[in-house]
Amino acid sequence: QYLADRGPWGREKLWETAFADSAPYTLPPLRHVASGPSGLCFDPGVGLPPRFAGRFFLADFHGTPAGSGVNAIAVAARGAGFEVTDVAPFATHVLASDCEFGPDGDLYVLDFVEGWRGPDKGRIHRIVRTDRTPEEERLRDETRRLLTTDWSGRATEELLALLGHRDARVRLFA
Repeated sequence: QYLADRGPWGREKLWETAFADSAPYTLPPLRHVASGPSGLCFDPGVGLPPRFAGRFFLADFHGTPAGSGVNAIAVAARGAGFEVTDVAPFATHVLASDCEFGPDGDLYVLDFVEGWRGPDKGRIHRIVRTDRTPEEERLRDETRRLLTTDWSGRATEELLALLGHRDARVRLFA
């Protein structure tokens, strides 16, 4: 970053979306969606309202809470790849440095509090959906139980059944 022309990053335009002379050894970005990406996670399928299903969540760190937050990003298949179809603010005015879904399906956001150097403290915000139906609450509790217990003694039949679970992490474990 300290080279006069930013080195290969600048000369080969490695930040650019696909163009005729894109560097052949790299996969160019689909679209520019943030200027301070600092954390990325994917909705596992349990916890948030259905409109967020299949979205990525990107912590976008700008140095001040006013310009920072978490964006929800939707993608769709396009040939052998994908395209970004929507980028929308999800959590705003938080100096988000990372985000991740917990076993309970809630989204946890790390907050740097202020500035680039920080005040030697931080926060963890938990974003909770409060309007779950009884069935969604049952699924959330089941998912939390599955993700926080030992999987070594599970029967093959149970594992096969769990391959169809709504939560991607449960399917991965199975």
